Amino acid sequence: FSRSTTAVAGERTTPVRGEVPNATNTITHSVTQAIVTGNSVACNNGVAHTDNSYIRYFTLTDFGITGGFSVTQVEMAIEQATGAGGTQPVTVNLYTWDPLDPFTFANFVLIGTTNALVPDQAATIVTIPVTGSAPAGSTLVVEFFTPDGQPSGNLMFVGSNPDGQTAPSYLAAADCGITEPTDTALIGFPTMHLVMNVTGTTGCDADLTWLSVSPAAGTTIPTATSPVTVTFDSTGLVQGATYTGALCIQSNDPD
Repeated sequence: FSRSTTAVAGERTTPVRGEVPNATNTITHSVTQAIVTGNSVACNNGVAHTDNSYIRYFTLTDFGITGGFSVTQVEMAIEQATGAGGTQPVTVNLYTWDPLDPFTFANFVLIGTTNALVPDQAATIVTIPVTGSAPAGSTLVVEFFTPDGQPSGNLMFVGSNPDGQTAPSYLAAADCGITEPTDTALIGFPTMHLVMNVTGTTGCDADLTWLSVSPAAGTTIPTATSPVTVTFDSTGLVQGATYTGALCIQSNDPD
């Protein structure tokens, strides 16, 4: 493992995060969003990295999420990214994991994945759209994977800081002898607290038997609108009681 040395070590930057879609929740273990130069490590040969996985887990109930959590995007801080062609590939994987099992790749259940290209940048936060639904009561695992960049000359250090975290940061890099996700503190880097944020919607896993919508799905052409009728049915409900629920709208419109 080696640290980034292309900038002044210890330099602190707090990038501005992008806009988060309305009606979503963002969960994070990062106490601050600061990126500290020279605080992160990667398995590399000095000019390009090997396979590296940067991982965090999120127990939904720790964030007050009692229902399911449908991920819409992951934000990852980037200390430094230098690609031979101006960009480099990454993969974001979403899993669920049973905390009663060892924290190993074999015990992760894949629920979503996406590939993306990260342009050359430094001291920034990248936003990667990715979808996957974690059931109520589950533990979500997010992996930010940088594939072997040595054939192409790609080098990346993710962003981190020593400001504190509410759960460990993990790293796996087989070429450096770390074949399974390992707490960065256990490999000699206790202050490498990954800056990672996960955004999604909650509460859409419950069936609202007293509510219906029509139409349930459809296509809306640009500049047009699609009216949706929402109907409440009080049949069988307790008079005077209060009923709550989440009615979520999903769309492929990036805005």
